[in-house]
Amino acid sequence: MYVCDVIIQYELTEMLQKILLKILFWTAAALAFLSCDELPCEDPDGAQANLSFFTIERGGLSDTLIDSLTVILLNDETNPYGIFYKTVTNKISVPLSLNEDTTTMIFLYKDSIADTLIFRYSRFMNLPSHECGFVTFFEINDIATSSNRLDSAWISKSTVENGEFENVKIYF
Repeated sequence: MYVCDVIIQYELTEMLQKILLKILFWTAAALAFLSCDELPCEDPDGAQANLSFFTIERGGLSDTLIDSLTVILLNDETNPYGIFYKTVTNKISVPLSLNEDTTTMIFLYKDSIADTLIFRYSRFMNLPSHECGFVTFFEINDIATSSNRLDSAWISKSTVENGEFENVKIYF
């Protein structure tokens, strides 16, 4: 083998190594980019209690549309932390208090009649992912209601977590 042949072979080997390093780098970069997902945080508003409205009739239950409902949320009997207005609806999603183990909801109807619901629950922390951090979930223990318009409330799913799952059925 001649010296020229050895030099050419060395240069080819060095060039192949550079090409392989570039291919390896770009493959790793592409894999890293493709492996990124959107943040798995389901709801930026946190876990909310989902309430549905029903009317008890002779033949069974039917969905009920409430016209011009105002919902006032209270930490205790005097401190409001949220007011929601709905035009015509048969369900609502409301945040429970992160500071207390009870939330009082005042339903104010179009004709100025009001009902009160008192939710009693326990709070617990959940870590859905490191990107989202901790989220407070709730376990509803009991609901007390007035009966101006409301007939009763039934807890259909006691755990309040992210999602559209119905937690409470409100009967009129």
